[in-house]
Amino acid sequence: MRAVRHAGFTLIELLVVLVLIGIIVSFAALSVGGSGEREVEQEARRLAALVKLASDEAVLKSLEMAVLFAPDGYQFMVRRDDHTWAVLADEVFRRRALPAGFSLELAVDGLPVDLGKPKEPPEPQVFLLSDGERTAFEVELGVMEGPRYRVTGPMLGDLQLSVAEAP
Repeated sequence: MRAVRHAGFTLIELLVVLVLIGIIVSFAALSVGGSGEREVEQEARRLAALVKLASDEAVLKSLEMAVLFAPDGYQFMVRRDDHTWAVLADEVFRRRALPAGFSLELAVDGLPVDLGKPKEPPEPQVFLLSDGERTAFEVELGVMEGPRYRVTGPMLGDLQLSVAEAP
């Protein structure tokens, strides 16, 4: 008598495939799901790094530099000999626009700044001086109904990046 051979998969083979599919789906969900928080953190880290770099450049080149914040981004400026401010147009300190859906709030010396009313000519809010001092400030970046990060710049010392508490 011949043994009948059944075609198909064993229960163990099916379980291994299901576990592998579960692992792949969880990795895909993790890489896609947290992108909003990562993007906010990345923007906050970029801002902190650029302010630090501009502060260092102001000291090294004996320049008076500043940051002009707007609701949708920020740009760096340098003080001219005639005491007016000029926008820096180089690749590093170019204007930075925030991604759609981001919000930016600024406080200078502990007081909130209304970014909705631009001045003519534009006046920067945060000054980075050639002696290493800077205007004390806090910038909060975030998305609606999502994570918020705070960049804190004391008058002297290192910039700090922290997760901001929900309002």
